[in-house]
Amino acid sequence: MNFKAILKNLLESGIASFNTGNYENMKPILTENVQLIGDAIHTKKVDIPAIHAKNREEVFAYWRHVNANYPNQITAVEYIKVAKTAVIKNTYGHLDFETETEIHFNEYGLVTKIVNRLL
Repeated sequence: MNFKAILKNLLESGIASFNTGNYENMKPILTENVQLIGDAIHTKKVDIPAIHAKNREEVFAYWRHVNANYPNQITAVEYIKVAKTAVIKNTYGHLDFETETEIHFNEYGLVTKIVNRLL
C-alpha cells in the first residue's frame, strides 16, 4: 500500500469515528499534543465558537460539546490533497455549511494539527 493510500485510510477511519462520536478510536492516530484550530461558525442553524485546542483532551471536549448541541456529522468528503499536509473539503449537510480542513501528519503518520476554515 502506498503512502497516499495509507493516509486516505487514516482519514476515512478518523471521519467515521468523528461522525459516531467514538473519539477513543481516534486516540491512536492523534498525538497527545495535537492542535485543533477552527473558525467560528455562525449560520442560521449553528453558533459554534472559534477554537484553538492544544491537546487531544481539549479537542475531544470541544467535539463533544459541539456534537451534544448539533447534528455535527460530515456527510460528504472531497480529498483535495492527500499528503503529509492533507487538505479535504467537508460537507456538513445537516447544518448547511462546508469547511476546508488541513490535517498535518508527522513522520509516523500521526496527526499533529487540524485546521478548519469555513467555506
